[in-house]
Amino acid sequence: DANNIDFIKEDALNYKFDSNKKYLVFMFNPFKKDYFDRFFYINKDLFKKSNFNFVIVNSPSNKISYLDLIYQNKEITLEIYEGR
Repeated sequence: DANNIDFIKEDALNYKFDSNKKYLVFMFNPFKKDYFDRFFYINKDLFKKSNFNFVIVNSPSNKISYLDLIYQNKEITLEIYEGR
């Protein structure tokens, strides 16, 4: 339902996710590696929950070890992860 979709423009390190919501986070050419890794480290405990899915194109990092990689296309550098 389009009425349940929010587009948020905010510094990723400052955004506070709501653990009661389901998220699909789309990142295209996200950040430099140190920022990317910091974003995932800060939110690690929350992202481990099953209500998070991530679509990442052109990831600056290697696999996010604590999330399940459910799809990968190396030709277009696309990865889809979900919380455990």
